[in-house]
Amino acid sequence: MRISMVSIQRAAGRRAAGAPAVTFAAVAAVIALGLLLATGCGREQAAPNLCDEAALQKLDPKLTDAELALRRAACQAPLPTPPGGEPLAQCSEGSTILSCPAGAHCNNGKCEVACFAGGEDRCGSGTCTAEGRCVERGWVAEIIDFPATKWVVLILLLVMPLASILTWMERRQSAMMQDRLGPNRANIGPVKLKGILHFVADAVKMIFKEDFIPANVHRGLFALAPILAIAPVFIAFAIIPFGPTIYPHLLTDSFDPSMIPAGSDALRDSIRLQIWQADFGLIFYFAVLTLANYGGTIAGWASYNKWALLGGLRSSSQMMSYEVSMGLSLMGVFLVVGSLEPGFIVDHGTSSKLTPDNPLNWLWLSQPVGLVLFITAAIAETKRAPFDIPEGEPEIIGYFVEYSGLRWGLFFLAEFVEIVFISAVITTVFFGGYQVPFLEPDGFHLLGWARPLPHIVVALLQIGAFGAKVFLLCWFQLMIRWTLPRFRVDQLMNLGWKVLLPLSLANVMVTALIKLFTLN
Repeated sequence: MRISMVSIQRAAGRRAAGAPAVTFAAVAAVIALGLLLATGCGREQAAPNLCDEAALQKLDPKLTDAELALRRAACQAPLPTPPGGEPLAQCSEGSTILSCPAGAHCNNGKCEVACFAGGEDRCGSGTCTAEGRCVERGWVAEIIDFPATKWVVLILLLVMPLASILTWMERRQSAMMQDRLGPNRANIGPVKLKGILHFVADAVKMIFKEDFIPANVHRGLFALAPILAIAPVFIAFAIIPFGPTIYPHLLTDSFDPSMIPAGSDALRDSIRLQIWQADFGLIFYFAVLTLANYGGTIAGWASYNKWALLGGLRSSSQMMSYEVSMGLSLMGVFLVVGSLEPGFIVDHGTSSKLTPDNPLNWLWLSQPVGLVLFITAAIAETKRAPFDIPEGEPEIIGYFVEYSGLRWGLFFLAEFVEIVFISAVITTVFFGGYQVPFLEPDGFHLLGWARPLPHIVVALLQIGAFGAKVFLLCWFQLMIRWTLPRFRVDQLMNLGWKVLLPLSLANVMVTALIKLFTLN
């Protein structure tokens, strides 16, 4: 038996200097924030003035008979100009006397045929609004509402900073619970910040540390495994709604979007703070995160190390065991809400009789068993204590035991990013997402008392509420990490298959029966 197999492989390995990675995260964050706060998001283009004979000749498609009749009614003869005065207006916005006929709107005192007259949209590259005006979306709005831009903002301003801080919080919190000092050595001159600079030192160390590759590894899979471990988690953030829809032209107004006609000028250039919306949103979450399981399994197999392989097998068996229960725990949510789209769940809640900002309408109350089951299975998916069997350090077992430098750092970072993502999913599904208790789109409402707020203030409060809920759930997971002892392998499997799975099935059946009796 080769007792020191790892040492022998390292002696036969080659050195590969890890190139220092240069990141522009700070610059990108500032640019993205500036774009997010920009309000000049569009311009109105000239509506087709059908009273102009020259413009009429160039119009394609040609006017229908109904539009020609409408044109005759809308294109009134110019009113006489008073001596020494300005030309009199044909129409006036909001006037009942100087008004335009149906199918036309008033533009600078002149009636113009609506851009959608006759069922044709005559705006070309622009958009025809509910008022019949042609508007073009500005490039600023296009950039901000582009999915990649929202993904960069979410990752750089919330996920990565919070995941980095969690590495310090875990050390500091464990030290407080175990009556130790914890991290307190890293400093920049006299500045120590209670050890918070340690995660910065860790990042610098991982970037510049030697990237050692053992001789007998499968180099392609060895390099692919860390990417498979972290990339699916970043991709899965696409379904998370981290804020409400923002209307740049109404930032200082207090209003309810549901009371404004769809397609109105005021609602143009809207920015939905969700990267991607799909009816199968939560199914997409499971499909993508399943790929992350391959990261640990491939890392263990490609390392050509029996201990790493054993850790990879433990990882794959644990993930498969708990993914079944985690999926079934959300089936009750689907039965209650009727949708798997996270944005729909946040915007509607359990019942249409209550507003979505009412905490009693969030799913923690109607699905308490599903909440407990999902949290338990999700923590097992992160492979953290008490479910850290794949990384059993006292047993010298771990699927990334042969990794070093930045490759090991990707596995390490993926673990904390998963904590943030699991917290975001729990917040979205069970705790109202970005909803603030009793804060409706136009302000606070509680028992007849109302406090109107500008749209920008409401949006900032809701974004802040989402971040605060995610942070508290991350802290809760750290508390579990340092409170419960590690399960044995048999205990971990028994919990997944003999406890969580039956309870998940029972929760689905009971929820379905309650839903059936409620409908009848």
